[in-house]
Amino acid sequence: ASLDDTALETYVTSLDTSFRNEIENKMGKDDERQGSYPNTNAYALALLATGDWVVDSLTAEIKAEMSRIYDLLNTYKTKDGEMGYIKHIKIYVITRKAPEDILDELGYSGEERKRMEQRLEELYTLQEIFPSDGIAGGGGEIIDPDADWIGTGIFQWPLPENGTITSYFGNRVNRFPYRNRYRHAGGNAHSRSGGRNRGNCKRNRFLGRQLWILCQAGSWERL
Repeated sequence: ASLDDTALETYVTSLDTSFRNEIENKMGKDDERQGSYPNTNAYALALLATGDWVVDSLTAEIKAEMSRIYDLLNTYKTKDGEMGYIKHIKIYVITRKAPEDILDELGYSGEERKRMEQRLEELYTLQEIFPSDGIAGGGGEIIDPDADWIGTGIFQWPLPENGTITSYFGNRVNRFPYRNRYRHAGGNAHSRSGGRNRGNCKRNRFLGRQLWILCQAGSWERL
């Protein structure tokens, strides 16, 4: 539900449309454009403006702040160009920045910056797992809790045989003394050594849609 906010998406789409219209209304018939028009991540923009990608109420103040940050993310400038020997044209150069590229301009530093970078990373991970096209993001049938059910897609067990989850996703107490907590960005599952298609690997870690294997030499490899 937190990644299905029609009002938020509609507002940010209107910002993209206004940006595009501003350039196209200024361009002459022979003028050119460099760079693509923005397709702004509405939830990342909300995160930068409010500290959360969930916006309970899209107030005028929040819209104004999102618009201000939008102008930091998406800019354009013109430069002179030539068509043939005598005709001069304008070239509209569009610059698009990623949200993490403007954290300094927004005043983030130190631990606060690290937290915002972590929140952006979490958002991007969620959007990868639950894309806006709805393939893994909602709907489906109601499953009888007593029925046998085999997961598919991102809910599919990543190993060729049954195994035990040895470490879960999420925050936990760090065993190292210089950090109190850390975020485990994946899950670990145990499987037998030398299993099918794994050579001498003895443990598997699945991260989103990627399958990693831990070999006896101690290095992670991606399948």
